[in-house]
Amino acid sequence: MHLLKFADDMVIVAPSQRALQLKINQLEKFCRENCLIVNLTKTQVVVFRRGGRLPKDIIFTYKGLPIKIVNEYTYLGVTFSSSCLFRKAAEKFKTKGMSALGSLWPILFKGKVENWDSHYQLFSSIAMSTVLYASHIWGYPYADIIEQVQTRFLKRIFHLDNRVANYAIRMETSCTKLLSKIAKQMINFYIKVQLMDESRIAYKCMKALLVHLKPGQELNKYNWTSYIRDILAVSNSQDLMMKPGAILSEKQRILLDFTDFLRNNDTMRAQSSLKHHYCHSLQEENRLINLVNMPLAKLRLVAQTRLNNGRFYFRRHQTILGASPYRHPVQQPEPESGSGLLRLYHRPDRRPDRARKPESGRGPGRLRLPHRPDHPRVMREQMSGKVLLLERPGALFTFQATLMSRLHGI
Repeated sequence: MHLLKFADDMVIVAPSQRALQLKINQLEKFCRENCLIVNLTKTQVVVFRRGGRLPKDIIFTYKGLPIKIVNEYTYLGVTFSSSCLFRKAAEKFKTKGMSALGSLWPILFKGKVENWDSHYQLFSSIAMSTVLYASHIWGYPYADIIEQVQTRFLKRIFHLDNRVANYAIRMETSCTKLLSKIAKQMINFYIKVQLMDESRIAYKCMKALLVHLKPGQELNKYNWTSYIRDILAVSNSQDLMMKPGAILSEKQRILLDFTDFLRNNDTMRAQSSLKHHYCHSLQEENRLINLVNMPLAKLRLVAQTRLNNGRFYFRRHQTILGASPYRHPVQQPEPESGSGLLRLYHRPDRRPDRARKPESGRGPGRLRLPHRPDHPRVMREQMSGKVLLLERPGALFTFQATLMSRLHGI
């Protein structure tokens, strides 16, 4: 293989320094005979290697002028690094995804879109499509990087704190990691290449990778086919690696098993969590995504009740509720052993004419009550604010059930 051409772009491929210089000389001759001009300001050389610095005597020239040697190059929108890995590409696609989210917020908020399905459909069309561009080539080992775009969207929609666990908001909205979509694209691409004519370059490259794939070998970050085997192994289908027709017929089952695998990982994390332990036992019909008859503004309140650790966000500028896990010293008798209490306090706004000063310059100001029941500030809040006492376990569920009853007028 010597050239890769697409529109007005051309890539010269060579296995060694000498071979590349000879091909550049041939290109110079061809351009001179056909009265063509090469733009040297856009011409660069990438020497792919696993690490280390290049020798100083490596120089490539065109018409006697040196060609710049770089460590990365963007070809057809994908950043190729000299390390043959795609971490920088993932970081750049994450940045693009965050920018796409920035253009999405005015559509959602100014348009007053209330339906959750419409929100997620717009996110999929604008931001997700940007993040997942060509992700079947580079995305599998770096899915956690671009996953930040989806979690950012979910937390912003429901006005949740950035410290809320990602698995908790995914479980509440029945969303899976973007890795499931990457896996689908990879399986489709693998089947397509395997069914190509044997003379195609992509087919030859795939066969070369499969030759170097050792049985029982762990994931090889330099061998793309090892990721395919990892996906198939989730459903015990790794024996289908060399049978594209069988993979095609079993594709739905393979992808469904992989999606269930990702969801089970979130469930296991919830089971071992003290903060969001309730998520793993939450019935499907009670998840946020299934409260379809509730306006989005009320869904946000429910989401903050469950996930935001006692911090509530209202009217863009301030949080006026806080939570503290100590018992009331006067009004409430000693609870049964192990039950504990949860206090939800409402603090009257002491400065109604101006917004509270943000904490450390980041986001709206938040009320945080100290965790000592004898603290003077706590005593003031108990005297001047409203106190809601809830017994554990199930305190948040009790509060949420009462809240939903009020919202629906039950």
